[in-house]
Amino acid sequence: MAQALGKEVSDLRKIQKELARIESMIQDYVLKKHENEMVRDELQLVTDGNVYKLIGPALIPQKLDEARGNVDKRLEFINKEITRLDKLKADFLKKNEEKQEKIMKMQKDLGPRGK
Repeated sequence: MAQALGKEVSDLRKIQKELARIESMIQDYVLKKHENEMVRDELQLVTDGNVYKLIGPALIPQKLDEARGNVDKRLEFINKEITRLDKLKADFLKKNEEKQEKIMKMQKDLGPRGK
């Protein structure tokens, strides 16, 4: 029974590690979302037909409509990823809670003799 408890605790740690990784990914995507929203807002202020995109050390001209479309597509992708990761996070939070309850039950069943 004590070995089973050890395995459950190990599984819980894996779940919590994955949960932390997912939360980090969500934070990264939220940051990217804010950056792209700022770019989108700045592009709305531009009235000229061209903007310049930094590619490596060079500034390459890009049509304004194309730049706006690219930013919109990036934002769409980022939003989908955030939604997907939020669902994944919810699943792992549920698994985490279930595993904690199982561990507490096993510890209770072991009682004082398991110490």
